[in-house]
Amino acid sequence: MPGTKTSGNRTNRRGRKLVRHLHISPAAAQSLRLLTLNARGVRNSETITEAQIVEELIGAAWRKLDEQYQADADETYEGGVL
Repeated sequence: MPGTKTSGNRTNRRGRKLVRHLHISPAAAQSLRLLTLNARGVRNSETITEAQIVEELIGAAWRKLDEQYQADADETYEGGVL
């Protein structure tokens, strides 16, 4: 049947998959381990994982970025540009 063959990268057409496993440097791995151990001690919880620490760090980075965007928007608005 004409037109039934598919070509190209099917994964690319569906969109990229999220990366869930990262290879980090030994120094970064050691820092992550220390952050995890510190969080376990401070929060008195042995169930905290390295994945949770990474998720918290990403969330904090997004909040900081959003705050910067808001500050820039407020500054622009106050300057009468909008």
